[in-house]
Amino acid sequence: MTTAVKPADWKARRRIETCLDENLFVEAAAGTGKTTAMVGRIAELLRTGRATMESVVAVTFTEKAAAEMRLKLMQRLEELAAAEGAPSGEPRPPDELSWVEQALRSFERAQVKTLHAFCTDLLRTYPLEAGLDPDFQVASSSVLDRLAGQALDELLAGSSENPEVARVLRRVFRREFHWESGVRGSLVAAIRLLAENGDFTAPWSRPRGWNRRAELDRAVQALVDLDARTVVDAAGDEDNYLIRNYAEIAICVEDLMGREQDGERDYDYVERWLKAVLDRRTGWGWHGKGRFVGGFSTDELRERRAAARQAAKAVADRADADLAADLRQLLLPVVDRFHQLKRAGGWVSYQDMLVRTRDLLRGQPEVLRRSRNKYSHVFIDEFQDTDRLQVEILLLLCGADEPSGSAGPDPLSDLALVPGKLFVVGDPKQSIYRFRRADVRLYERIRRELGCTVLELTTSFRSRPMLQAAVNGAFSKRMTGSSDGTQATYVPLAPHRPEIPDMPAVLALPVPEPYDRGGGVASWAIAASAPAAVGQFIRWLLEDSGWKVSDPSGGDLVPVEARHVCILSRRFQSWGRDIMRPYAEALEEEGIQHLLVGGPSLFEREEVVALWNCLAAMEWPGDRLKVYAALRGPLFALGDHNLFEYSRRLGPLHPWADPPADISGARQDLQDVAAALSILRELGNNRNDVPVWRTIHELLSRLRAHAGIAWRKEGGDMALANVLRVADRAREFERDRAGSFRGFLTWMREEAERGEPVPGVLPEGEVGVRVMTVHKAKGLEFPVVVLADPGCRVSRNPRRFVDPDVRGGLWAEQICGCRPSDVLDNSEEEIAREHAEADRVAYVAATRARDLLVIPAVGDPPSSGFKTPVNYRDEDPGWMDALHDAVYPEGPAGEQRPRPPPGLPRTSVGADTVAFRPDRWAANYGRPRKETVKTGLYESRAGSEVVWWQRPEPAGTGPSGADSSGEGETEEGAGNDVNWPGALQLWQAERAGATEKGSQSSFTSVTVREVAGVHPEPSANGSGAGADAFAVSAGGRPEWHRMEHDLEFRARVAEVRGREFGDLVHAVLRDLPLMPPDQPCEEGETVRDLATVLARAAARRALFPDNAELVETAAELAVRALRPPLLRRAATARAGGGTVRREVELLDRSGLAAEINEPMREGQTPPAVLRGTADLAFHEPGPDGGSWTVVDYKTDLDPEPHRAGYEAQVSLYAEMIRRATGLPATAAVLVL
Repeated sequence: MTTAVKPADWKARRRIETCLDENLFVEAAAGTGKTTAMVGRIAELLRTGRATMESVVAVTFTEKAAAEMRLKLMQRLEELAAAEGAPSGEPRPPDELSWVEQALRSFERAQVKTLHAFCTDLLRTYPLEAGLDPDFQVASSSVLDRLAGQALDELLAGSSENPEVARVLRRVFRREFHWESGVRGSLVAAIRLLAENGDFTAPWSRPRGWNRRAELDRAVQALVDLDARTVVDAAGDEDNYLIRNYAEIAICVEDLMGREQDGERDYDYVERWLKAVLDRRTGWGWHGKGRFVGGFSTDELRERRAAARQAAKAVADRADADLAADLRQLLLPVVDRFHQLKRAGGWVSYQDMLVRTRDLLRGQPEVLRRSRNKYSHVFIDEFQDTDRLQVEILLLLCGADEPSGSAGPDPLSDLALVPGKLFVVGDPKQSIYRFRRADVRLYERIRRELGCTVLELTTSFRSRPMLQAAVNGAFSKRMTGSSDGTQATYVPLAPHRPEIPDMPAVLALPVPEPYDRGGGVASWAIAASAPAAVGQFIRWLLEDSGWKVSDPSGGDLVPVEARHVCILSRRFQSWGRDIMRPYAEALEEEGIQHLLVGGPSLFEREEVVALWNCLAAMEWPGDRLKVYAALRGPLFALGDHNLFEYSRRLGPLHPWADPPADISGARQDLQDVAAALSILRELGNNRNDVPVWRTIHELLSRLRAHAGIAWRKEGGDMALANVLRVADRAREFERDRAGSFRGFLTWMREEAERGEPVPGVLPEGEVGVRVMTVHKAKGLEFPVVVLADPGCRVSRNPRRFVDPDVRGGLWAEQICGCRPSDVLDNSEEEIAREHAEADRVAYVAATRARDLLVIPAVGDPPSSGFKTPVNYRDEDPGWMDALHDAVYPEGPAGEQRPRPPPGLPRTSVGADTVAFRPDRWAANYGRPRKETVKTGLYESRAGSEVVWWQRPEPAGTGPSGADSSGEGETEEGAGNDVNWPGALQLWQAERAGATEKGSQSSFTSVTVREVAGVHPEPSANGSGAGADAFAVSAGGRPEWHRMEHDLEFRARVAEVRGREFGDLVHAVLRDLPLMPPDQPCEEGETVRDLATVLARAAARRALFPDNAELVETAAELAVRALRPPLLRRAATARAGGGTVRREVELLDRSGLAAEINEPMREGQTPPAVLRGTADLAFHEPGPDGGSWTVVDYKTDLDPEPHRAGYEAQVSLYAEMIRRATGLPATAAVLVL
């Protein structure tokens, strides 16, 4: 018998559950079980009767965290209800069980939710007191953009002569990201930014001593004095990159001087010109080569250029700051108008809900009093990620002072709390949401001043001890606290889990090719080389390592699988470029299933772009490029040679061009082109007569694209979900805007340019390697974590500055490419905050790993003497720098000898970790240099162990990748004897054969409806007489049951009857309980009520148009169908132990299909499989096993014309069941 080991912090955990009259502030490190601790305290409050389920509010950061907490609380309460005594082992108090059972009964009223959800409930309870429309709606980002654009247009229409407006409109803002759609898009973004941070009211500062004209003149003169043209003419060396940059400067200066020859200087243009010159980032970083060029010292030229750039940039930054202040003042009335438009439409943003809730509680004493009385206990999770507004709301609920309706004391420090009402949990080391207004300084202040008892949870149940040692050693040196509270003080993780043998905890993944051609370790070279290395390592890990990891579901050691691995990066995009796409492609190349969680905008995904191209070809059929993109894309998938030959021989690629009269005699591939154009023409012709979503679904249906997308090599299910999500967005667009087909396409393009991450749908049960950002992974854990994007650098140009201590609060942020003066003046402070948060991001990433942390690293350290690039300076660190101490060996480079690593062959020691170096370092090429970190096991600078992994070499190659036989061909002689025309013909023949083989099914199948000749699927063999004859001979004619209706109801049915009506009736009867219509169901509503709900849900799923009469009539007919004796027999059979199956899929492989079709398919291979779906089949117990009855519903007005086919259909269903079960089966038709 083993005794459970107490965690090192067991006293703190015990105090959380027992000291219920104290306000507690718990600092819980990663993986310490903070959710379990919170749930334990809530359960104790409920168990002891101190609180009820309705009086406890627990606020979480995400919906997922809320769901997890609710589940754990339910489990804990069920355990308490099933226990025989109190948790302490003593006899249970008399009322304890009743309190627990009451909590379970009222569990659905538990207030465990996100803060935004809590605020929504409060505002809907008191909408008038909050000044809101009682039916307010939360606005989507697109709605907010539309309203902000409307407010902006009103400003532009009424202020066209305003000089500040003219200055703004003439300024061409630098497009920092590809989704900024010009000046208007930048201004709309600025309006929304100012609106979202409107609770900070302090004005922005202006540059001190700013004289616009004089300073712009000085900046221009600094560039003119550089005399770039003279230097270029004297040098005459076009290959020198330094001289190339001088040439660019000379062209820009000459352009400005030329514009000013005939008039006065236009200072608005000079501002724009200065930004354009200085934004040539690559050119200003060019260093050139040699010591002298054209008689000039290269060092002198660099110094002169740097001085001129510094002088010009200082002026440009001050001009930006001046414009930012003007722009804010100009847009404040627009922001007010924006809020008016939201109120008029009944819209609120998420930030509005927080502001309104705070104002409601502070301004309405009676509302605050009621809320305090309603909620006896307040729990706050992830406190480090809250902002001042959120904290004010929650602390106001915990106050003990009498509400006054005024601002009162500062709720962040001066508020008196009710003892035992507040429980806060957080971790300043995991504060990584500064971009969402979270401020770690606020956390430290509340922790220090609020007067709560502070406890620490340090025992981590997540990571293995060796991994914890690496994390402790790396971050204890970085997180040493700060006087201003911008960085946390590190609290070491205490171990609890057993160690895993024969597997490293920290693995350094060498970046194989980190050098550029100039001999420097370049971030772009690392970015290009790392994805392939990650893909190769993960394939080796899954297939060849033999390592085992702890299964998240049970904790047992299991072989590592793709679902155990997660790739984490700090970002998904950089300058409009998808950073993580190369990693996904590397996994695809290795054949590894994966899932990209989040990432680029939904409208930038490959499958969605393909859909947009097809829709655009319908809207703009005269745009040949759009039509080509649609036909060439993955949905139509027509080849270039087919499109070219069609346009050359048969006609233009235009949907409205008439196809040739002899198209039927053309080759099949050309007929496919004509068919594709016909689809675009037909759908385009109807695009404005039907909803956009219907056009999308019709296109997918015509192309059978659902299966094609879902069967992609990797991620097909998610790709299909994304395409269907576009149809949902089309419904939302038409509902919110009543827009047109073209308007929807324009909106999609704008959303793609904005690039906001619209998350794709995550299919349930999807497994594979996850690829996500650290922020997305917050709160998650994985057995194996691989860090990605090692070239990501921490910004040296802060965009915002926040000072909540200024009167009214100061929030200054870059708008329209202009940084306010407050940001410039406090840039050093903001850079320090950015660097501190980068360490916290790395900490969160490292602590997501349970068993193995993989960190990309460059084997040649900077101390080895190799050239390092400009962007690797100390003041520009990377996001993984905090982990370098856990990666690089202790001591000087090259001195520590590697040892054999655990779980790896002994040959994995001493190999070079850099696969390629430039020629200048090739003296010892093929052998590691002395300074290079070789493969093997080391003791890191953090005091923990690290393994530098050896990349497996391709078969038949040596360490350098050369042919080990020494008989490889030279580059000049390689491939000279290849017969390229013959190889091409062979490939084309093989491809044609593979295509032909793939188009032939491995077996043939036929549906019951086809062989029975039932419309709307007429039999290919005729009327189905053979099936009818076979069915009658096998089981006799089926029974017919007809329902009788009153004339009024029959008229209602006649008005709506059709294919959609029949589908709805069948869908309702599939799920409707077999009981009397007015009998209550388990949910408390009647069968009739449930039928209406099912009909509405079925109509939404099938994307039927909104038609209340159709839904209500279908529901009523389904309810009436429960009355005939046939369905009452089914209900009786179920009550008597029989089986009732509805919408049952039938598949017959006994040869029934061949028996039916053999007389009608002479000379052809008969189908092997017969398939169909029976509406209802029920088994009635009896002697000899009982019998089956099969029922088929019919909603025709007059079924007689199709009587023979219907009888054959249901008789075949009965025969299929008879052959499958060996029991008698009778058939019946129920005419509804």
